[in-house]
Amino acid sequence: CDAAANDEDKSGVVVDFSSPNIAKEMHVGHLRSTIIGEAVCRILEYSGKNVERVNHVGDWGTQFGMLIQYLKEEYPKFHEDIPNITDLTAFYKNAKSRFDESAEFKKISQLNVVKLQAGDEECRKIWQVLCDVSRMEFEKVYARLDISVKECGESFYNDKIAP
Repeated sequence: CDAAANDEDKSGVVVDFSSPNIAKEMHVGHLRSTIIGEAVCRILEYSGKNVERVNHVGDWGTQFGMLIQYLKEEYPKFHEDIPNITDLTAFYKNAKSRFDESAEFKKISQLNVVKLQAGDEECRKIWQVLCDVSRMEFEKVYARLDISVKECGESFYNDKIAP
C-alpha cells in the first residue's frame, strides 16, 4: 500500500508543537512534544496531507509584568548588556519570589501587564528583548533537530480581544 499516492484527500492539518514559555529554558517535556509532533507531521506529509507546524508560545500575561518590573529595578542596563536565556530563567525565579512576597511589587507588576497590553513603549521594548533572547535559544534547538515551526504567541490575539 503506497499511502503517499493517495491524491483524494489533501486536506490541511495543523500540528501544535512544544509551546515553550518566553524567558524560560526549554525542558525535556518541550523536547518530547517537539519530537513527537515532528514525527506526526512527517507521517501525515507522507500520507499526502498539507501540514502546518505551529508553535503557540507563552509570551503574554502576568509573568511579563513581573519580569518587566524586575528588569527595571535589578538589571536596568539590559538593553546594553542583553541577558542570555539562563539569566532570564534566574530573573524569572527571582521576580516570582518578589511577586509572591511583596504586595507592592505584585501591584506594580500587574500594572505593567496592563501597560504592556495597552502598547506602552517602555514595557514593549523590555518585552521584545525577552522574546528575542528566548526565540534565539528556541531556534537553536529546532535547528539542531531539523525542525521548522511557525510561531504564534499569545500576544498575537491581543488586538483581537475586545477591551
